[in-house]
Amino acid sequence: MSQYVVEWEPEGQADLAALWIDSPDRMGVNLAERVIDRLLSRAPKEVGQAVAEGLYKLREPPLLVYYHVDDAAKTVHVTNAYFSSR
Repeated sequence: MSQYVVEWEPEGQADLAALWIDSPDRMGVNLAERVIDRLLSRAPKEVGQAVAEGLYKLREPPLLVYYHVDDAAKTVHVTNAYFSSR
């Protein structure tokens, strides 16, 4: 299986930074971000849930991220990050 490059878009990076600052569990945010990067780099369409054409979401508590996959460039673009509701 070929690897994908995971790129956090500026808005996704800003979301992640704000979540980290506001989190009572910063280590949990760090761990979730690393797991998300690993999962998306291996099989982005299989690990996430399709939301709309070309848009996926992945929940790795305490985070929920939205992303697009560019199969031709083998790149995943994380566009937004939120606190997961569960």
